[in-house]
Amino acid sequence: MRPATAIRKRLIIHIGLYKTGSTALQAFLAQTVSVLASSGIAYPFIAQRGDGGSGVAIGNIWLELIRLRQKYGSACSTDEMVERFLGEAIGNAIAESSHNTILLSCEHLCSESALRIIGSFAIVHDVSVIAYVRDPYDLYVSRWKQRVKSQGEAAPFDAWLALRLRESEQSLFAILREFAALPINLILISYDLHKKRLIESFLQRIGVDPGQCNTEPYKGTTHNRSLSYEQAMLVTMALQNGASSKFSADLLSQFMSSPAASSDPTIRELDEKILAKEEREILFLNTMLPAGEKLRTTLRPAIAQSEISFSSENVSRTIRTLADHVVKAGLRGTRVASPVADPGLPSDFDAEEYLLRNPDVAMAGMAAEVHYLKYGRWENRVFRAGSTEAPSTARPVSGGASTSGIVHQASREPAPLRIRPQAGR
Repeated sequence: MRPATAIRKRLIIHIGLYKTGSTALQAFLAQTVSVLASSGIAYPFIAQRGDGGSGVAIGNIWLELIRLRQKYGSACSTDEMVERFLGEAIGNAIAESSHNTILLSCEHLCSESALRIIGSFAIVHDVSVIAYVRDPYDLYVSRWKQRVKSQGEAAPFDAWLALRLRESEQSLFAILREFAALPINLILISYDLHKKRLIESFLQRIGVDPGQCNTEPYKGTTHNRSLSYEQAMLVTMALQNGASSKFSADLLSQFMSSPAASSDPTIRELDEKILAKEEREILFLNTMLPAGEKLRTTLRPAIAQSEISFSSENVSRTIRTLADHVVKAGLRGTRVASPVADPGLPSDFDAEEYLLRNPDVAMAGMAAEVHYLKYGRWENRVFRAGSTEAPSTARPVSGGASTSGIVHQASREPAPLRIRPQAGR
């Protein structure tokens, strides 16, 4: 680790919790380096990779962590990368910046190892940590949906949640509580209250006049679109019933092609479990949140697990995707005459760049090559430098998905359906 300089600096470290607008915020910061500099704030590590104009939103500390991993030739997971290189990354930012105030952002810093490393810099420097917090139920649902979308999670929400609540590792809220015990300035902001003016609320907290920046292009723009709860449930039901990763990727593509039409339901019995698990942390964090921004401590209107229903629109998309696979795989008794051969990895595939451009893959600890072949190519993930859009990849048409238990007959105008999700296996 590079020793911290003796000159006292002001460090502002944004730790992005799951689905709290971090991608949109980082996209804005990468485009606003010069404006921040004119306000006396350095946002380092962007220009050296040219990411300011690429449209790819990645936190600047993540860029430096990737660079250090490449420098040392280390093959490690995200948690290991933070443990081994975060101190050096922050030290580099301090040593290389001529500004007194340094802004850092990363989505993987709400962890015990990051907590310890950030705390060590507070001995010499003035450290502020900014975190957007959201309703505890919505936070857990968002984590699960992101795993379904990006990491092939096959467990339904109730089964996935049961595992999370039984884990011995600390929850994100518990780690925030430990951040509060450090000699730092912990700034908590309600994501639910400020999500429509996310960038303005952040600029105000770091002492920058929002009027200096053009935030209009970022309003109403979705940088990391989410699945809806029912869409994620349909994907996990397909995977549990033997669907291939290609089928699930095509289904995800169908769902991600347009915004979800309905809001996510709150499942009463699961909401009760989450509030019980997080009660102590929520009460503490509420002492740090401004009036009007407190986290919820009581149950909200909800439905029972048995009352979950699926819209005809999402069921229709599932049926269309299934029908497309049936036709392409020749499952009606006729083999496809000339199936497209699986091209494998592209000749210019760059594993390090793939992990850089797809931090959720690195966070999952999955090898870049494995993720690309199983999921990334069907999702048109970027895999090389100098590109913001992956080229189309021919898809093999052999190996149809098993769909037993999902859909048996399709009509041209499907009526609204009510399907009880299977219990987690």
